[in-house]
Amino acid sequence: MRDTSGMRALLLAVLATLALGAHAQQKKAAKSPDVSKLSCEEQWRLYRESEACFARYRTNKKALRPEAHSRCKELLQPQC
Repeated sequence: MRDTSGMRALLLAVLATLALGAHAQQKKAAKSPDVSKLSCEEQWRLYRESEACFARYRTNKKALRPEAHSRCKELLQPQC
């Protein structure tokens, strides 16, 4: 019989690392800048820049690579 305790510990460590990384990304994404006080033109310019940044991290199947959230600012589409 094989000793799986080492493999189990490694798997748990990897899962913990992934969970921490996801939590950090969610925390970072939650801190979107408040653009409501900017002019409508400025809001749209920042939004287009954000979309262009995220576009660089899209796969061929239109999925978003995880590192996009740590490198791009997520902004909601302006309502003006």
